[in-house]
Amino acid sequence: MDIKVVDDLLSQVNIVNVIERYIPLTKAGSNYKALCPFHDEKTPSFSVSEKLQIFKCFGCDAKGNAVSFVRDYEKISFWEAVRKVADMAGYILPESNYDKQKKSKFDLIYQAYKLAKDYFAKNLNEYGDQAQKYLDERGITKEIREKFGFGYAMNSYGGLSNYLLKHDIKPEILPETGLFGSNERGIYDLFRDRLMIPIHSSSGKVVAFGGRKLDESQPGGKYINSPTTVIYTKGRELFGLNVTKYDISKRDHVLVSEGYLDMLRLYEQGFINTVASLGTALTSEQISLLGRYTQNVYIMYDGDEAGIRAALKGAAEVTRHGFQCRIVALPLGEDPDSYLLNNGKEALQKLIDNAMTLQEYFKEEKILGLSTNKKVNFLIDVARDIAGDIDRSLFLKGVSETFEVSYPAIISRSKNKIIFQDYNVTLDYLNSNKYPEERLLLKLMMEDKELVEKIGEDIDASWFFEAEYREIFEVLIEHNGKLNQVSSYQMVVSPEVWARMSEIMLMKTPQVEIEKIVRDVKLRKYRQDLAAMDKIIQAKGQQSELFEKYEELKKKVRELDPRGAQKLLY
Repeated sequence: MDIKVVDDLLSQVNIVNVIERYIPLTKAGSNYKALCPFHDEKTPSFSVSEKLQIFKCFGCDAKGNAVSFVRDYEKISFWEAVRKVADMAGYILPESNYDKQKKSKFDLIYQAYKLAKDYFAKNLNEYGDQAQKYLDERGITKEIREKFGFGYAMNSYGGLSNYLLKHDIKPEILPETGLFGSNERGIYDLFRDRLMIPIHSSSGKVVAFGGRKLDESQPGGKYINSPTTVIYTKGRELFGLNVTKYDISKRDHVLVSEGYLDMLRLYEQGFINTVASLGTALTSEQISLLGRYTQNVYIMYDGDEAGIRAALKGAAEVTRHGFQCRIVALPLGEDPDSYLLNNGKEALQKLIDNAMTLQEYFKEEKILGLSTNKKVNFLIDVARDIAGDIDRSLFLKGVSETFEVSYPAIISRSKNKIIFQDYNVTLDYLNSNKYPEERLLLKLMMEDKELVEKIGEDIDASWFFEAEYREIFEVLIEHNGKLNQVSSYQMVVSPEVWARMSEIMLMKTPQVEIEKIVRDVKLRKYRQDLAAMDKIIQAKGQQSELFEKYEELKKKVRELDPRGAQKLLY
């Protein structure tokens, strides 16, 4: 494409209008400012000059024009960004110029994912009887399957690669797509015999997949997820946003759940302004993405310890962005999917109507076992990162009223030194002595690749109670055999997760039997499930199917811990 064409395009577009499509801008003198979308920061250092038609971040030194912003934000080629900006401005580009350009790596990987989605969808219709049965049992309608692009990966080591090669995807691109593993024989399909759920960018392009196993006897975790690629980074996309963004904007609030099926159940029941954060607490990037459509966020995570902690972290991050956040409190052991199936949408709507502020929710929370003092300190740290003085004061006033602590005392404490350096992981530090068996297990896995494979066949990430430990486990399973140096994991995880991995790596290797650690992890999970079932049985009576599962779990506990059998609930 002629550089003069690009120059002419830039002269006819306003960079402020372009960037405001992606992130909220605030007037600051003759310029505009925002939290930088290219790095995590608490104080705005991203500046946009309408006069010069450029942007610059004084924190990470990102800079450029309207086209380069779109290119870097959406992770697309320069020429595709030119086309997007031209569409925004109503500028007609000379025909065929773009097509003459050599396709970039971004273009080819996007094309590979589009083809992969079509391939998996075709397989679901022709060969996916077991996958269709699973979806029927979970009550996922055909309409939902088609709208969200469900598919099926056959139990083949070369089906997808052959399909892509036949459709002109170059062999050298395949290893970079994240769709394949590799060994001494070459590449092989990463997803095999799994229900395939595509993850789309907000603009509608397929950027990743989640593969759900259909038989519990299959090796590997319940889900295999696409790794980090040049077009996908975990924590930067929201499942379902490409479908629901317009309804989120119309209703001016969003319901955020954890997983695929939670989001789909909410959507199917009429809660169409919903997304899923894909198993993690909301990140800064995801919140900025939601900010294009609404600044009112309702977090609806699972009713267990991991879900409570993720909800608190997510709500803290939403608050830091200056958005309004409420937390929907689900009963113990319930997630949005199960709650809707057991109680119906009217009951869930009541929970949404009674959703609590971060301060209210934290005060009522009992499972984490934190003192009032620790809770107040945590909330004061959240307040320190709220940019606006008025918003910060209102939040602290809410802390004062909710916890019945004098406002002057709260203000005085907020002026003291920072209590926790990073509120995103404060809850983990407050519970730093919890789950030592999980840390030990991860430490041993990091030191032994064969152990990673062995453990991955025995348990999956759901056995870990700590959210970051779950993520580390998934990363170890996902990248085992692909990365030779453990230090290389820095390239595929978030800075927060890398910090925790580094901490575990530097631990002294314990002299323990791996079998004992795995046994402890299993016992803990079985006992948690028993406790949850016991509460349901006491509330609803001894339902035959549930009571049968309850007895099966007790038997497993007895097998692992005969001496502790008397501790079981009866």
